Amino acid sequence: MEEEPKDLALQSADPKVSEKVSIRKLELEANIYNSVIILLGISVILVICLVTYLALHEKVVPEGIIAIGSAALGGLAGILAPSPGSSK
Repeated sequence: MEEEPKDLALQSADPKVSEKVSIRKLELEANIYNSVIILLGISVILVICLVTYLALHEKVVPEGIIAIGSAALGGLAGILAPSPGSSK
């Protein structure tokens, strides 16, 4: 496995190195994107389960739990909704 040059000038001069760096950045961005979606989805599911459990046992549902679920759902909607300027 060959080492990548640490100097940015060398990276831009060598197209192979520049392409490898670009691919790794895209893979990292995709992993972060997927992780955020998974964590927000788990948060929403956990809040729904907790609220259902509390409601079935006739207990008071704290407003903080509702706020966490609302924020997680809003975050998911914001990430997954297409931007207004996109052509998709």
